Amino acid sequence: MDDGSVFTEFQVSSWPPPVTQTVLRKSDGRLDLTIRAKPSGRLRVELTRQGYQPLVIRSKHLYVRTPTLLRLNVVWRGTEAAVAANGQIIGTSSDVFPEGVVTPADIERTEALADHVDNQRARASRLQRVELMCARLGPGKARVESWFTSLATAGRVIADLAEMVRQGRRHHLAGLVAELARLVAGGQRNEPLLQWCAGLVDAPLVVYAPMAPPARTSEPVTWVTSAFDVTLGRDEGHQLGVDLDVWLQHDVPLPGGQPIPVAGLMAIIVEALCLERPDRVPGAAFDFIRTAFSQNDGAIDALCAFASAVCRLASAVGAANREPPGLEPPCGEADPSGSFTVQVDAPVRGVGSRQGPPAAEGAGGLGI
Repeated sequence: MDDGSVFTEFQVSSWPPPVTQTVLRKSDGRLDLTIRAKPSGRLRVELTRQGYQPLVIRSKHLYVRTPTLLRLNVVWRGTEAAVAANGQIIGTSSDVFPEGVVTPADIERTEALADHVDNQRARASRLQRVELMCARLGPGKARVESWFTSLATAGRVIADLAEMVRQGRRHHLAGLVAELARLVAGGQRNEPLLQWCAGLVDAPLVVYAPMAPPARTSEPVTWVTSAFDVTLGRDEGHQLGVDLDVWLQHDVPLPGGQPIPVAGLMAIIVEALCLERPDRVPGAAFDFIRTAFSQNDGAIDALCAFASAVCRLASAVGAANREPPGLEPPCGEADPSGSFTVQVDAPVRGVGSRQGPPAAEGAGGLGI
C-alpha cells in the first residue's frame, strides 16, 4: 500500500486523557494502524505496512474544548505519513518531536453527541456476526428458544447473586463476577450470550455513563469503581449513551500495569477473588483487587448496580421477540402471519443445563 488514508472520529469527554487510551486499532493483514491519545496531550500514531518500515507519528500538543467530537485523517505516501485534524496538519513521520500547540481555533469544533460515535457500528457488528453464523447453522426455532431460555436463566442467577452480595454475603462476589463475565464477555471461542441474543432480534444494548472519566489524581480504586459506573437511563451524572460492547472495550488503568479493557478487568477480578489454588502465582494486581473489594463498599455497590443493569438489559432483549423491520429471521422460522416470535418464558431448566451460543469458527473465536 504505497499511498492511502484512513479517516476516524472519536468522542472526547476530557482532555488530555488521564491515562494512555487507544482510540483506533485497525488491521487487515496488509496494514496495521494504531492511534493512542497520551496524557501529555499528544497523539501517537503507529503505521505498519507490508514492504515498508514501521512509521511513528507524534502530534503537537492539542488543546481541545470538551466534550467534543475529534475527526482525524492519517495519510501516507511511500515512506512518509502525516496526521491531520480537520485538514490542519498536527504531526508528520519526519518530525520526531514536533513543537507547538494546536488550539481549538485550529480544529473544527462540533457539539458532542448524546451517544457514543461507535454505538451503531457495534450494533451492526453484532447483527452481522449473527447472520454469518446462522447462515452456517441453518434454521432452527428450537435452538433459538434454548438460547433465550438460557439468557433468562442467566439473568435470574445474576440477580440472585447480586442480592446476596448486597445482603453482606461477600463469598458470592467471585461467583457474581464470573457469571457476569460469562454473560457479557463470553469465552475464547464463544460469542457472549447477551450480545448473541441481542443480535438475533437486533435489540440495542445501550447504557449510560459519565461524560468524563475520573480525574488523573483519583485513587486507583476509583478507576475500578468507574469501570462499572453505568445506568440504564440518562441522568445528571450519566449523560453519554454507549453501547455495552463499546463500554466493555474501554481501558481501565491498574496500578503498576498497562490499562486493560473492562472485559479483561472482570476476568482479573474473578481470578483474584476466587479460592486460593496451589498453581496460582500471586501478583500485585490480585492483591490490589482483593483490597479494593474488601475495604471499599463503593466498588461492591458499583458492581452490584452494573449487575442489575445487565439483568435489565437481558430482560429487554428477551422481550424483543418480534422480527426486526426489513430483516428475515436469521436462525428462526417465520409463522404464517409473517412475524417471528421467540418463546422466552419456557420452564427454566437449571443453571447446569444452560446452553450458550455457538462456538465461533477458528481458534480465535468471536468472543471479546
